[in-house]
Parts: sequence; structure tokens; C-alpha cells
Amino acid sequence: MKYAAWRKGVIMIIAAAAVTALLAAVISAGKMDNTPVFDSHTDARAYYCQQILDHKRQIQFTYVTDNGNTSQVCKFFHDDAFADEGSDFSSMGDYLRYSLFDGYKASCSYLKKNKKHYYTFSYRIAYKTSAVQEKKFEILLQETLDSLHLEKKTAYDKVKTIYDYICHTVQYDDIHGPNYSEKYTAYAALVNQRAVCQGYSTLFYRMCKAAKIPVRIVAGTGRDENHAWNIVKLGHVYYNVDATWDAGRKEYAYFLKSDDAFTDHQRSKEYASPSFNTENPMAAFNY
Repeated sequence: MKYAAWRKGVIMIIAAAAVTALLAAVISAGKMDNTPVFDSHTDARAYYCQQILDHKRQIQFTYVTDNGNTSQVCKFFHDDAFADEGSDFSSMGDYLRYSLFDGYKASCSYLKKNKKHYYTFSYRIAYKTSAVQEKKFEILLQETLDSLHLEKKTAYDKVKTIYDYICHTVQYDDIHGPNYSEKYTAYAALVNQRAVCQGYSTLFYRMCKAAKIPVRIVAGTGRDENHAWNIVKLGHVYYNVDATWDAGRKEYAYFLKSDDAFTDHQRSKEYASPSFNTENPMAAFNY
């Protein structure tokens, strides 16, 4: 059995796409050809995500498990590896998915041996930015956060300060065409100070994560066009914010709103699901 897949990352909205496995090589336990081996899917996922953060273009690892459901295992690494939790400040799943990742070519070799299932995943990754750009972004991100003096502020004041900075600094990129991947990144929003909604929302995400404010990126449509925005947690519930549409405004129309006050935004299926809403409960009223 042989399967191969190419998957293009989101330009605006990442669509769910199943990527199957390529049965090809014989794998033995332990390291082979310097390929790291994991018996924990958590450790394997962490390794994969860290390699993407490090801008590695070739990624390979072996996962050893009792799970013989090939489709399930492959789906986890291909489709669910960028899972995120708003309150997990070490997690950068939404940033990997929406700002760095720009698609991949993937294959997987499978072998069953001694009642164990060995999956070796190989990826060729495309990125929206370069490693040099990401290093520049990280340095400027820290400098910007330091300049905002967030440490002693309340959670609300942290969110408001970050939102003010983005809305007053970043301009919407209506200059570059849809194939200019950089405009969809937090790098473009922070360094170039010009981006589209995906850049606004990923910059807000990274700044809130750094300030220890639970936050997620939400994808869907706004006014019937592909769009991305954020939800941010204050207290026990999340509120909608849209820095793209509030950019340049003297009075904000999309800051800390309930879903009922956000009716010109429609979430994609993933973000409208009961499981997502259970994990990220929304406020019944505006802040």
C-alpha cells in the first residue's frame, strides 16, 4: 500500500485535510539513521512542533505505539499536531499553524514488530517566513513587550495595552497580492507594521501569550469573506476581539464582545463545535 500527500497551509483559513500514510521502509526499534524515536505521542508531537519553531525544512521521527489504527495515528500528527490550549502559555499551536506553517509534503513508513506498531514520519515543510525573519521577530517582540511595561498591569489593562498597540501601529496590507505569504504573519504585523487579518491575530496571540493572558485565534468569515480574529480570556470566560477591524478607530467596535455582539463574524466549523466552546467558554455579555 502506498499513499503520498501534499498539503498547502492556510493562506486565510486552514481547511481540515486528511493526509494518509506511505508504506515503504522497514523500521527497527531504537535510532535508525539518526531518526529520533518516541513511545509517547505527546513527546513526538512536542518534537515535531519544536522542529517547526526552529524552521527545520526536513523533519523525521519514529513513533512506537500499541495503536494499530494507521489512519488515526496519521491524522493525529498530520491534522491535530497544532492543537492549542489558550491557558497553556508554553503552547504555540495557533502560531505554528497560522503564522509559520505554509504547507508540507508528508510520508509515513509503517511496520508491525513484536506486537508494536512503528510509524516513521517524514516531512518537507514550507514556511511563510525565514529563520532570519523569525529571529528578528522574536527580538522585536520582546523589545516591544518590554516597552509596554505590562508586568504590574491587571489582566484587562494588559489586553487593552496590547490591543491599543496593534490597532494604532499596524496598517492593513492592501498592497500585496494573495500569493505574498509574508503578509499573513505576525512578523509582517510587528516588523513591517502592515499585514492582513491573519497577521493581526497572530501578533495579538503571541503578545497575549507572552503576557500570560489566555488567548486563541479563530478562523471563519467576516462580512462573507475569509477572516481571522481572536478570543481572549478575562476571568472565567472568553471575549471576541478583532484588531483588524478596529485598527485606526478612535472608538473600538470589536473589543471584548460577546458572540451576540459579534454577529458579523461567523466561525468555521472547527471553532463553532461544541468541544471548542466547552474548552473555551464564551461570555454571555460584553465586557
